Amino acid sequence: MLLTQTRVFCPECGLSHDGEIVVRDGAVYGITHCAVATREHLISSNAELYLLLRGRSTVDPAAPVRSGLKHFINFIEITNACNFRCAICVAHEPGEEGDHFLPAGEVVRRAEAARRGGARILHLIGGEPTLHPDLEAILERLARMRLSVAIISNGYLLGRDPELARRLKRAGLSRVCLQFDSLDRATLHKLQRDRLPEKNAAIRNILAAGLNIGFNCIVTRDNLAELPRLLDHHLRLGRGLRNMMFTSAAPSGRFELARDEGVDREEMITALLGAGPRYHFGVDDIFPLPTYHPWGLEVHPDCGVNLVLARTPDGIVPLNRFIDLPALYRRLAGVGDGEGFYPRHIRPALHALAAARRGRRLETLKLALRMLLDRPDVSLINVGIADYRAVMFLDEQRLRRCSSVSHTSTGPVKNCMYYFGGPRHPDSRVNEIKRRRPL
Repeated sequence: MLLTQTRVFCPECGLSHDGEIVVRDGAVYGITHCAVATREHLISSNAELYLLLRGRSTVDPAAPVRSGLKHFINFIEITNACNFRCAICVAHEPGEEGDHFLPAGEVVRRAEAARRGGARILHLIGGEPTLHPDLEAILERLARMRLSVAIISNGYLLGRDPELARRLKRAGLSRVCLQFDSLDRATLHKLQRDRLPEKNAAIRNILAAGLNIGFNCIVTRDNLAELPRLLDHHLRLGRGLRNMMFTSAAPSGRFELARDEGVDREEMITALLGAGPRYHFGVDDIFPLPTYHPWGLEVHPDCGVNLVLARTPDGIVPLNRFIDLPALYRRLAGVGDGEGFYPRHIRPALHALAAARRGRRLETLKLALRMLLDRPDVSLINVGIADYRAVMFLDEQRLRRCSSVSHTSTGPVKNCMYYFGGPRHPDSRVNEIKRRRPL
């Protein structure tokens, strides 16, 4: 069954070709009709769940892309240096020599460009950002730009030095996104990330410093069944927890696993549903990102899905139990463009309250007021699930709506193209490394 016709960038020849997404034998495939050879990528092994989730999106992938879309998730790679040598990593890929640190002035220049483009949240990545000798000075300068800054870290130095998290907090850091793939030592050893004591110490030090924490998990066949346990582990940490991201392993950069060890988005969702009974969530609580034009957000449904959980005085439950999220997302999608504080902040909050489920409106209002008052017993936790393996199918319908970019020496580059565009794409990471300006 033909699902969508599109154009697809081919990293092998560097050109775009006709392509399509098809459903066949219960699975979903992306097909690229390159002149060299027709190529096929498995997008999902579970067409039924894939189509169910796609149907919940407010975006028609084949419709013209609206102007004014913004970069919602912004990254700057400040170093390729790392104190680990993981089996899966985008830094120090084969042929990449030497450790390089982006000068503080260049980090600030790229951050200023991101800020002019509408960025409010910025992620500093590597390599390992805590190895950058000027990290605290960089954070101080970014904080003066009124950016909320996070780092994505392996946590090793944060676990070894109890004061590091406090210094970074004082310099202006808001959140640490900790790479945390497993609680099983054998799995961590296979991934060459066997530093569990340091990671657990890093969690304690991050929270003790008053920083928020998030978790990034790369999922393979080895840790797929462990996802409910990881969800439990993270949710026990309290209100400092802000997000979790479960993403499938993909052959980009250094990839020393067998290719058949990758999983797809629907497999990760199915695994996470094993924790559903404990937190009262099911597949009906999982949705693609909403469309909201004042935020510049109109993300393709294949780019990932989210489960939003609410920490309440009575426990952790899906936000969908309080707010009718399908109704809310329809309301948000109907809002036109708008600038300023009201359309960006007040109007979506009013829509959320208007979409409160019948019989729970007072409870929803109380929950919202407790969040506004920053009460310690309430918070929202976003659980994202995305398939990096599937993004090897560089579908231009999806790329045009992409809200995630890396800010490079040539400007913002869609992350899928940055990491998967290969040597044929001028703005891929491979070519950024070759330019060494200043990486």
